[in-house]
Amino acid sequence: MNSIDPVQFRSNRFIETRRGWVIRTREQTDIGPYIDRESAESALHRYIASAPKRSPRPNTATVYYGIEIHDAVNCHKINCAICLEAQEAANEARSRILS
Repeated sequence: MNSIDPVQFRSNRFIETRRGWVIRTREQTDIGPYIDRESAESALHRYIASAPKRSPRPNTATVYYGIEIHDAVNCHKINCAICLEAQEAANEARSRILS
């Protein structure tokens, strides 16, 4: 595989959800889900190789006490990995309550 700039290939891009592994991107759409992390990593390598080159940007996530805070109500991403995971967890909790 080609060498990837470590600034671009960060481990926090990968989120394991109940649906599979999702890759967080700086664009409007997250990528996935994939069946395993290796498949997601391969997909990220392909994505970075085909994406236009951009300068690294600082992490803009809101973090309190080491926990990233995500506002799902105001999130405008399509296929957002964090929103998908929150929706799955809420559906699972609703199912437990109703059963």
